[in-house]
Amino acid sequence: MTLLDAAMGHAVGFCRVEGNVRSAVTVSLTTTFLAPAKTGTLIGRGRVVAVSGRIATVSGEVVDGDGTVCVS
Repeated sequence: MTLLDAAMGHAVGFCRVEGNVRSAVTVSLTTTFLAPAKTGTLIGRGRVVAVSGRIATVSGEVVDGDGTVCVS
């Protein structure tokens, strides 16, 4: 769950405008465990869905070395 939260936090913090810095704090996190991680390195992916004022809606997943989505 920490990997998923970190991946989504980095997605929110990333900004293409040079010198523009955003920070993020998790307000709510809903996690669904879909499958056990079986092999390889775990990879967390986060995507910003929407930003409204100071709140960002983000989705993400953690995949294992085989590409199986383990957590969303």
